[in-house]
Amino acid sequence: MPAETNKAPVFTTTYRGELIHVPATIKAVREFLPEGRRQAFTEAAENTPVENLSELLAEWLWDALSDDPEAAETVARVKSGDHVDTTTHEDFMTKRGLSEDTAA
Repeated sequence: MPAETNKAPVFTTTYRGELIHVPATIKAVREFLPEGRRQAFTEAAENTPVENLSELLAEWLWDALSDDPEAAETVARVKSGDHVDTTTHEDFMTKRGLSEDTAA
């Protein structure tokens, strides 16, 4: 019987008109980043308290998407405090029947 592994939640967003899914893990977000930003991300992740990791991952992912005008506009809007039409992490997980420790 194969060993169970934990499946991470996924960040889902639109990038250049395409729906993308990036696992919400340090490794996946790091690999999504441009090569020149990866070391800074790793250092930030290593120094971020556990309770803030989800926010850190989202911020770095959004930063990587910022060359897409639609994504950049959404990021700027959310960072300014306008959360209209956004979904909380908890709602996102619930709507997809996921939990933080959903098994693969």
